[in-house]
Amino acid sequence: MTATGAIAIPAGRFFFPLDDKLDLRGEDFSPSLLEKLEWLGGQEDSFEKGSQTAGKLLGLEITAKGLRNLTEKLGEERAERRDAEVLQFEKGDLSPRRPEPPQVAVVFLDGGRARVRASDAPPGVHEPDWNETKVANVSTYSNLNFQEDPKPEPPEKFLDPPQVVRLIEELKGASGNAKAKKQKTAGQNKEESRDKKERMPEPKKLLRTVVATKKDSDEFGRMVVTEAAQRGFFQAVKRAVVADGGIWIWAIAALHFVGFVFILDFVHLLSHLYAGAQAAHQGDLKKAWELYAKLLRLSWGGDVLEVLKILRKHAERLGEPPKGVREDDPRKVLWGTLGYVEKNKDKMEYPRYRREGLPISSAPVESLIRQVNIRVKGTQKFWVREGLEAVLQVNAACLSEDGRLEEFWRCRRRGRAVGQNRLKPAA
Repeated sequence: MTATGAIAIPAGRFFFPLDDKLDLRGEDFSPSLLEKLEWLGGQEDSFEKGSQTAGKLLGLEITAKGLRNLTEKLGEERAERRDAEVLQFEKGDLSPRRPEPPQVAVVFLDGGRARVRASDAPPGVHEPDWNETKVANVSTYSNLNFQEDPKPEPPEKFLDPPQVVRLIEELKGASGNAKAKKQKTAGQNKEESRDKKERMPEPKKLLRTVVATKKDSDEFGRMVVTEAAQRGFFQAVKRAVVADGGIWIWAIAALHFVGFVFILDFVHLLSHLYAGAQAAHQGDLKKAWELYAKLLRLSWGGDVLEVLKILRKHAERLGEPPKGVREDDPRKVLWGTLGYVEKNKDKMEYPRYRREGLPISSAPVESLIRQVNIRVKGTQKFWVREGLEAVLQVNAACLSEDGRLEEFWRCRRRGRAVGQNRLKPAA
Protein backbone atom coordinates (compact mmCIF):
# COMPACT_ATOMS: atom_id res chain seq x y z
CA MET A 1 0.00 0.00 0.00
CA THR A 2 2.42 2.66 -1.19
CA ALA A 3 0.27 4.35 -3.79
CA THR A 4 -1.09 7.73 -2.75
CA GLY A 5 -4.51 9.28 -3.07
CA ALA A 6 -5.41 12.91 -3.31
CA ILE A 7 -8.10 15.17 -1.94
CA ALA A 8 -8.75 18.39 -3.78
CA ILE A 9 -10.72 21.00 -1.83
CA PRO A 10 -12.60 23.38 -4.11
CA ALA A 11 -12.37 26.34 -1.70
CA GLY A 12 -8.61 26.34 -1.28
CA ARG A 13 -7.53 24.03 -4.06
CA PHE A 14 -5.27 22.11 -1.67
CA PHE A 15 -3.58 18.82 -2.50
CA PHE A 16 -3.40 16.34 0.38
CA PRO A 17 -1.36 13.14 -0.13
CA LEU A 18 -2.67 10.13 1.76
CA ASP A 19 -0.29 7.21 2.17
CA ASP A 20 0.61 4.49 4.64
CA LYS A 21 3.13 6.64 6.49
CA LEU A 22 0.92 9.70 7.00
CA ASP A 23 0.08 10.58 10.60
CA LEU A 24 -3.38 12.02 10.20
CA ARG A 25 -3.14 13.88 13.51
CA GLY A 26 -1.05 16.45 11.66
CA GLU A 27 -3.74 17.16 9.06
CA ASP A 28 -4.93 20.62 8.19
CA PHE A 29 -8.50 19.57 7.42
CA SER A 30 -11.52 20.25 9.57
CA PRO A 31 -12.82 17.30 11.62
CA SER A 32 -16.18 17.64 9.88
CA LEU A 33 -14.61 16.97 6.48
CA LEU A 34 -12.63 13.99 7.68
CA GLU A 35 -15.71 12.69 9.49
CA LYS A 36 -17.64 12.65 6.21
CA LEU A 37 -14.83 10.83 4.43
CA GLU A 38 -14.59 8.30 7.25
CA TRP A 39 -18.32 7.66 7.00
CA LEU A 40 -17.99 6.99 3.26
CA GLY A 41 -15.09 4.60 3.88
CA GLY A 42 -17.02 2.75 6.55
CA GLN A 43 -20.50 2.66 5.02
CA GLU A 44 -20.25 2.49 1.24
CA ASP A 45 -19.95 -1.05 -0.06
CA SER A 46 -16.49 -0.34 -1.53
CA PHE A 47 -13.78 2.29 -1.43
CA GLU A 48 -14.32 2.83 -5.15
CA LYS A 49 -17.94 3.77 -4.55
CA GLY A 50 -16.93 5.93 -1.58
CA SER A 51 -14.47 7.77 -3.80
CA GLN A 52 -17.18 8.39 -6.40
CA THR A 53 -19.65 9.60 -3.75
CA ALA A 54 -17.07 12.00 -2.33
CA GLY A 55 -16.69 13.54 -5.76
CA LYS A 56 -20.41 13.75 -6.49
CA LEU A 57 -21.74 14.92 -3.12
CA LEU A 58 -18.78 16.61 -1.43
CA GLY A 59 -16.93 17.96 -4.43
CA LEU A 60 -13.76 16.21 -3.24
CA GLU A 61 -11.38 14.18 -5.34
CA ILE A 62 -9.93 11.25 -3.42
CA THR A 63 -8.75 7.99 -4.92
CA ALA A 64 -10.07 4.67 -3.68
CA LYS A 65 -6.63 3.86 -2.25
CA GLY A 66 -6.51 7.23 -0.54
CA LEU A 67 -9.90 6.65 1.05
CA ARG A 68 -8.85 3.16 2.09
CA ASN A 69 -5.69 4.44 3.78
CA LEU A 70 -7.64 7.17 5.56
CA THR A 71 -10.35 4.76 6.73
CA GLU A 72 -7.87 2.16 7.94
CA LYS A 73 -5.85 4.75 9.84
CA LEU A 74 -8.94 6.06 11.62
CA GLY A 75 -10.18 2.51 12.23
CA GLU A 76 -6.88 1.67 13.89
CA GLU A 77 -7.33 4.69 16.18
CA ARG A 78 -10.83 3.49 17.07
CA ALA A 79 -9.50 0.00 17.76
CA GLU A 80 -6.82 1.43 20.05
CA ARG A 81 -9.47 3.37 21.97
CA ARG A 82 -11.66 0.25 22.19
CA ASP A 83 -8.79 -1.85 23.53
CA ALA A 84 -7.91 0.84 26.08
CA GLU A 85 -11.51 0.81 27.32
CA VAL A 86 -11.40 -2.98 27.69
CA LEU A 87 -8.31 -2.69 29.88
CA GLN A 88 -9.95 0.11 31.89
CA PHE A 89 -13.02 -2.06 32.46
CA GLU A 90 -10.96 -5.03 33.56
CA LYS A 91 -9.14 -2.80 36.06
CA GLY A 92 -12.46 -1.49 37.37
CA ASP A 93 -11.75 2.07 36.19
CA LEU A 94 -14.42 2.41 33.49
CA SER A 95 -17.56 4.39 34.33
CA PRO A 96 -20.96 3.99 32.62
CA ARG A 97 -21.65 6.50 29.87
CA ARG A 98 -25.08 7.31 31.29
CA PRO A 99 -26.01 7.77 34.96
CA GLU A 100 -29.35 5.94 34.72
CA PRO A 101 -29.28 2.22 33.86
CA PRO A 102 -31.69 0.99 31.17
CA GLN A 103 -34.91 -0.84 31.96
CA VAL A 104 -34.40 -3.68 29.47
CA ALA A 105 -30.95 -4.60 28.18
CA VAL A 106 -30.45 -7.21 25.44
CA VAL A 107 -27.22 -8.48 23.87
CA PHE A 108 -27.55 -10.23 20.50
CA LEU A 109 -24.50 -12.19 19.29
CA ASP A 110 -23.69 -13.70 15.91
CA GLY A 111 -20.90 -14.33 13.44
CA GLY A 112 -20.24 -13.81 9.75
CA ARG A 113 -17.32 -14.29 7.37
CA ALA A 114 -15.04 -12.22 5.17
CA ARG A 115 -12.22 -13.10 2.80
CA VAL A 116 -8.64 -12.24 3.68
CA ARG A 117 -5.30 -12.48 1.87
CA ALA A 118 -1.60 -12.42 2.71
CA SER A 119 -0.35 -8.93 3.57
CA ASP A 120 3.36 -9.44 2.85
CA ALA A 121 3.00 -10.47 -0.78
CA PRO A 122 3.33 -9.00 -4.29
CA PRO A 123 0.32 -7.23 -5.85
CA GLY A 124 -2.68 -9.49 -6.31
CA VAL A 125 -4.49 -11.99 -4.11
CA HIS A 126 -2.15 -14.45 -2.40
CA GLU A 127 -3.07 -17.14 0.16
CA PRO A 128 -6.80 -16.35 0.12
CA ASP A 129 -8.72 -17.59 3.13
CA TRP A 130 -11.92 -17.02 5.09
CA ASN A 131 -11.85 -15.10 8.36
CA GLU A 132 -14.77 -15.24 10.79
CA THR A 133 -16.20 -11.88 11.76
CA LYS A 134 -18.09 -11.51 15.04
CA VAL A 135 -20.82 -8.95 15.66
CA ALA A 136 -22.80 -7.88 18.72
CA ASN A 137 -26.00 -5.87 18.71
CA VAL A 138 -26.17 -4.22 22.15
CA SER A 139 -29.67 -2.76 22.50
CA THR A 140 -32.02 -1.28 25.07
CA TYR A 141 -35.81 -1.63 25.01
CA SER A 142 -38.89 -0.20 26.66
CA ASN A 143 -40.22 -2.24 29.57
CA LEU A 144 -43.41 -4.26 28.98
CA ASN A 145 -45.00 -6.86 31.26
CA PHE A 146 -47.98 -9.15 30.69
CA GLN A 147 -49.91 -11.23 33.21
CA GLU A 148 -50.62 -13.83 30.54
CA ASP A 149 -48.85 -14.88 27.38
CA PRO A 150 -49.66 -12.07 24.91
CA LYS A 151 -49.23 -14.43 21.94
CA PRO A 152 -50.14 -18.03 22.92
CA GLU A 153 -50.47 -19.11 19.29
CA PRO A 154 -47.49 -19.00 16.88
CA PRO A 155 -47.55 -16.49 13.99
CA GLU A 156 -49.28 -17.71 10.83
CA LYS A 157 -46.07 -17.37 8.82
CA PHE A 158 -44.48 -20.11 10.95
CA LEU A 159 -47.25 -22.49 9.85
CA ASP A 160 -47.44 -21.52 6.17
CA PRO A 161 -45.23 -23.77 3.99
CA PRO A 162 -44.05 -21.16 1.43
CA GLN A 163 -43.23 -18.65 4.15
CA VAL A 164 -41.42 -21.22 6.26
CA VAL A 165 -39.26 -22.23 3.31
CA ARG A 166 -38.49 -18.58 2.60
CA LEU A 167 -37.60 -17.94 6.25
CA ILE A 168 -35.15 -20.82 6.20
CA GLU A 169 -33.61 -19.67 2.91
CA GLU A 170 -33.16 -16.16 4.33
CA LEU A 171 -31.57 -17.61 7.44
CA LYS A 172 -29.08 -19.58 5.37
CA GLY A 173 -28.35 -16.48 3.31
CA ALA A 174 -27.78 -14.19 6.30
CA SER A 175 -24.06 -14.93 6.21
CA GLY A 176 -23.92 -15.11 2.43
CA ASN A 177 -23.40 -12.46 -0.19
CA ALA A 178 -25.27 -9.45 1.08
CA LYS A 179 -25.84 -8.13 -2.43
CA ALA A 180 -28.13 -11.00 -3.36
CA LYS A 181 -31.42 -9.27 -2.66
CA LYS A 182 -34.83 -10.40 -3.83
CA GLN A 183 -37.59 -8.10 -5.00
CA LYS A 184 -40.74 -8.15 -2.95
CA THR A 185 -43.83 -9.47 -4.65
CA ALA A 186 -47.40 -8.32 -4.15
CA GLY A 187 -48.05 -11.57 -2.31
CA GLN A 188 -45.23 -10.86 0.10
CA ASN A 189 -46.60 -7.39 0.81
CA LYS A 190 -49.98 -8.92 1.67
CA GLU A 191 -48.26 -11.39 3.99
CA GLU A 192 -46.39 -8.56 5.70
CA SER A 193 -49.64 -6.65 6.21
CA ARG A 194 -51.20 -9.73 7.77
CA ASP A 195 -48.18 -10.16 10.03
CA LYS A 196 -48.56 -6.59 11.26
CA LYS A 197 -52.21 -7.15 12.11
CA GLU A 198 -51.49 -10.29 14.14
CA ARG A 199 -48.29 -8.99 15.74
CA MET A 200 -48.30 -9.03 19.52
CA PRO A 201 -47.46 -5.93 21.56
CA GLU A 202 -43.70 -5.64 21.51
CA PRO A 203 -41.20 -3.59 23.49
CA LYS A 204 -39.83 -0.64 21.55
CA LYS A 205 -36.16 -0.65 20.68
CA LEU A 206 -34.54 2.47 22.15
CA LEU A 207 -30.83 2.52 21.35
CA ARG A 208 -28.43 0.20 19.56
CA THR A 209 -24.65 0.13 19.67
CA VAL A 210 -22.47 -2.27 17.70
CA VAL A 211 -19.32 -4.25 18.41
CA ALA A 212 -17.54 -5.92 15.49
CA THR A 213 -14.19 -7.67 15.16
CA LYS A 214 -12.28 -10.37 13.33
CA LYS A 215 -10.48 -11.37 16.53
CA ASP A 216 -11.16 -14.62 18.36
CA SER A 217 -14.15 -15.28 20.60
CA ASP A 218 -12.22 -14.59 23.81
CA GLU A 219 -11.25 -11.11 22.64
CA PHE A 220 -14.76 -10.55 21.28
CA GLY A 221 -16.30 -11.48 24.63
CA ARG A 222 -14.10 -8.95 26.42
CA MET A 223 -15.14 -6.24 23.97
CA VAL A 224 -18.85 -6.99 24.30
CA VAL A 225 -18.92 -7.13 28.09
CA THR A 226 -17.02 -3.82 28.19
CA GLU A 227 -19.59 -2.22 25.89
CA ALA A 228 -22.46 -3.63 27.95
CA ALA A 229 -20.91 -2.41 31.21
CA GLN A 230 -20.40 1.10 29.81
CA ARG A 231 -24.10 1.19 28.96
CA GLY A 232 -25.15 0.08 32.45
CA PHE A 233 -26.50 -3.28 31.32
CA PHE A 234 -25.60 -5.07 34.54
CA GLN A 235 -27.83 -2.68 36.52
CA ALA A 236 -30.80 -3.05 34.15
CA VAL A 237 -34.16 -4.29 35.44
CA LYS A 238 -34.26 -7.03 32.77
CA ARG A 239 -31.22 -8.51 31.08
CA ALA A 240 -31.02 -11.06 28.26
CA VAL A 241 -28.70 -12.61 25.69
CA VAL A 242 -30.33 -13.82 22.45
CA ALA A 243 -28.44 -16.02 20.00
CA ASP A 244 -28.69 -18.89 17.53
CA GLY A 245 -27.33 -21.75 19.63
CA GLY A 246 -23.66 -21.58 18.65
CA ILE A 247 -21.48 -23.18 21.32
CA TRP A 248 -18.93 -20.34 21.22
CA ILE A 249 -21.69 -17.78 21.75
CA TRP A 250 -23.12 -19.47 24.83
CA ALA A 251 -19.59 -19.85 26.19
CA ILE A 252 -19.20 -16.06 25.99
CA ALA A 253 -22.60 -15.57 27.62
CA ALA A 254 -21.83 -17.99 30.47
CA LEU A 255 -18.49 -16.33 31.18
CA HIS A 256 -19.41 -12.65 30.90
CA PHE A 257 -23.18 -12.35 31.35
CA VAL A 258 -24.00 -14.19 34.55
CA GLY A 259 -27.51 -13.27 35.72
CA PHE A 260 -28.78 -12.59 32.20
CA VAL A 261 -31.62 -14.66 30.71
CA PHE A 262 -30.30 -16.78 27.82
CA ILE A 263 -32.78 -17.11 24.93
CA LEU A 264 -32.49 -19.37 21.89
CA ASP A 265 -33.54 -17.58 18.72
CA PHE A 266 -36.89 -19.08 17.72
CA VAL A 267 -36.33 -18.89 13.97
CA HIS A 268 -33.11 -20.91 14.21
CA LEU A 269 -35.03 -23.47 16.28
CA LEU A 270 -37.75 -23.47 13.62
CA SER A 271 -35.21 -24.29 10.91
CA HIS A 272 -33.86 -27.24 12.91
CA LEU A 273 -37.36 -28.57 13.63
CA TYR A 274 -38.28 -28.32 9.95
CA ALA A 275 -35.10 -30.18 8.92
CA GLY A 276 -35.71 -32.85 11.54
CA ALA A 277 -39.31 -33.39 10.45
CA GLN A 278 -38.26 -33.68 6.80
CA ALA A 279 -35.65 -36.25 7.77
CA ALA A 280 -38.10 -38.25 9.90
CA HIS A 281 -40.54 -38.62 6.99
CA GLN A 282 -38.34 -38.35 3.95
CA GLY A 283 -40.45 -38.63 0.81
CA ASP A 284 -43.76 -38.03 2.60
CA LEU A 285 -44.29 -34.27 2.54
CA LYS A 286 -47.66 -34.42 4.28
CA LYS A 287 -46.43 -36.39 7.28
CA ALA A 288 -43.27 -34.28 7.45
CA TRP A 289 -45.29 -31.07 7.57
CA GLU A 290 -47.68 -32.44 10.18
CA LEU A 291 -44.73 -33.41 12.39
CA TYR A 292 -43.09 -30.01 11.93
CA ALA A 293 -46.32 -28.16 12.80
CA LYS A 294 -46.73 -30.25 15.94
CA LEU A 295 -43.14 -29.65 17.07
CA LEU A 296 -43.45 -25.96 16.25
CA ARG A 297 -46.58 -25.49 18.37
CA LEU A 298 -45.10 -27.44 21.28
CA SER A 299 -41.93 -25.37 21.17
CA TRP A 300 -43.85 -22.09 20.97
CA GLY A 301 -45.78 -23.17 24.04
CA GLY A 302 -42.59 -24.07 25.92
CA ASP A 303 -43.24 -27.84 26.13
CA VAL A 304 -39.62 -28.77 25.46
CA LEU A 305 -39.78 -32.18 27.13
CA GLU A 306 -42.53 -33.31 24.76
CA VAL A 307 -40.52 -32.02 21.78
CA LEU A 308 -37.53 -34.05 22.92
CA LYS A 309 -39.67 -37.13 23.47
CA ILE A 310 -41.11 -36.98 19.93
CA LEU A 311 -37.75 -36.31 18.28
CA ARG A 312 -36.10 -39.16 20.16
CA LYS A 313 -38.85 -41.58 19.14
CA HIS A 314 -38.32 -40.82 15.46
CA ALA A 315 -34.52 -40.78 15.78
CA GLU A 316 -34.51 -44.23 17.38
CA ARG A 317 -36.91 -45.48 14.70
CA LEU A 318 -34.40 -44.49 11.99
CA GLY A 319 -31.40 -45.65 13.97
CA GLU A 320 -28.14 -43.88 14.78
CA PRO A 321 -26.07 -42.66 11.83
CA PRO A 322 -22.95 -44.76 11.10
CA LYS A 323 -19.52 -43.13 11.04
CA GLY A 324 -18.62 -41.33 7.85
CA VAL A 325 -22.22 -40.87 6.74
CA ARG A 326 -23.08 -37.86 4.57
CA GLU A 327 -24.19 -34.65 6.26
CA ASP A 328 -27.60 -34.80 4.57
CA ASP A 329 -28.29 -38.38 5.64
CA PRO A 330 -31.74 -38.36 7.33
CA ARG A 331 -30.38 -40.18 10.39
CA LYS A 332 -27.63 -37.60 10.91
CA VAL A 333 -30.01 -34.69 10.35
CA LEU A 334 -32.59 -36.03 12.80
CA TRP A 335 -30.09 -36.87 15.53
CA GLY A 336 -28.56 -33.44 14.96
CA THR A 337 -31.95 -31.82 15.56
CA LEU A 338 -32.39 -33.84 18.74
CA GLY A 339 -28.96 -32.79 19.97
CA TYR A 340 -29.64 -29.13 19.16
CA VAL A 341 -32.85 -29.08 21.20
CA GLU A 342 -31.24 -31.04 24.05
CA LYS A 343 -28.34 -28.58 24.32
CA ASN A 344 -30.61 -25.54 24.28
CA LYS A 345 -33.62 -26.78 26.25
CA ASP A 346 -32.90 -24.39 29.14
CA LYS A 347 -33.15 -21.44 26.73
CA MET A 348 -36.61 -22.24 25.32
CA GLU A 349 -39.07 -20.90 27.92
CA TYR A 350 -40.80 -18.82 25.27
CA PRO A 351 -44.14 -18.15 27.07
CA ARG A 352 -42.20 -16.71 30.00
CA TYR A 353 -40.03 -14.55 27.75
CA ARG A 354 -43.11 -13.15 25.99
CA ARG A 355 -44.79 -12.36 29.32
CA GLU A 356 -41.67 -10.49 30.42
CA GLY A 357 -41.51 -8.51 27.19
CA LEU A 358 -38.20 -10.01 26.07
CA PRO A 359 -37.33 -10.66 22.40
CA ILE A 360 -37.27 -14.28 21.26
CA SER A 361 -35.72 -13.63 17.85
CA SER A 362 -32.16 -12.76 16.92
CA ALA A 363 -33.45 -10.92 13.84
CA PRO A 364 -31.88 -7.64 15.07
CA VAL A 365 -28.39 -9.12 14.85
CA GLU A 366 -29.17 -11.11 11.69
CA SER A 367 -30.09 -7.87 9.90
CA LEU A 368 -26.99 -6.24 11.39
CA ILE A 369 -24.80 -9.03 10.02
CA ARG A 370 -26.24 -8.33 6.58
CA GLN A 371 -25.34 -4.65 6.93
CA VAL A 372 -21.79 -5.52 7.96
CA ASN A 373 -21.54 -7.98 5.07
CA ILE A 374 -22.50 -5.29 2.60
CA ARG A 375 -19.31 -3.50 3.61
CA VAL A 376 -16.81 -6.32 4.10
CA LYS A 377 -18.02 -9.35 2.15
CA GLY A 378 -18.13 -9.83 -1.59
CA THR A 379 -16.73 -12.02 -4.34
CA GLN A 380 -14.02 -9.46 -5.17
CA LYS A 381 -13.16 -8.38 -1.61
CA PHE A 382 -9.97 -9.80 -0.13
CA TRP A 383 -8.81 -7.96 2.96
CA VAL A 384 -5.46 -7.72 4.64
CA ARG A 385 -6.35 -8.81 8.19
CA GLU A 386 -5.28 -5.55 9.82
CA GLY A 387 -7.28 -3.59 7.26
CA LEU A 388 -10.37 -5.72 7.87
CA GLU A 389 -10.22 -5.09 11.62
CA ALA A 390 -9.84 -1.35 11.09
CA VAL A 391 -12.73 -1.07 8.64
CA LEU A 392 -14.96 -3.13 10.95
CA GLN A 393 -14.38 -0.50 13.68
CA VAL A 394 -15.43 2.34 11.41
CA ASN A 395 -18.42 0.37 10.15
CA ALA A 396 -19.50 -0.46 13.73
CA ALA A 397 -19.30 3.23 14.66
CA CYS A 398 -21.42 4.15 11.63
CA LEU A 399 -24.06 1.56 12.58
CA SER A 400 -24.20 2.57 16.26
CA GLU A 401 -26.95 4.97 17.27
CA ASP A 402 -25.33 6.74 20.23
CA GLY A 403 -23.43 9.38 18.28
CA ARG A 404 -20.04 7.73 18.77
CA LEU A 405 -19.06 8.47 15.19
CA GLU A 406 -19.37 12.20 15.89
CA GLU A 407 -18.09 11.98 19.46
CA PHE A 408 -14.81 10.52 18.20
CA TRP A 409 -14.19 13.69 16.22
CA ARG A 410 -15.13 15.99 19.09
CA CYS A 411 -12.65 14.27 21.40
CA ARG A 412 -9.88 13.39 18.97
CA ARG A 413 -6.69 15.34 19.61
CA ARG A 414 -5.27 17.23 16.67
CA GLY A 415 -1.53 17.66 16.43
CA ARG A 416 0.42 20.44 14.85
CA ALA A 417 -0.64 21.65 11.44
CA VAL A 418 0.96 20.12 8.41
CA GLY A 419 4.34 21.40 7.35
CA GLN A 420 4.84 24.05 4.75
CA ASN A 421 5.37 21.56 1.96
CA ARG A 422 2.57 19.16 2.97
CA LEU A 423 -0.16 21.15 1.28
CA LYS A 424 0.24 22.22 -2.31
CA PRO A 425 -2.13 23.74 -4.88
CA ALA A 426 -3.90 21.13 -6.92
CA ALA A 427 -2.68 20.89 -10.46
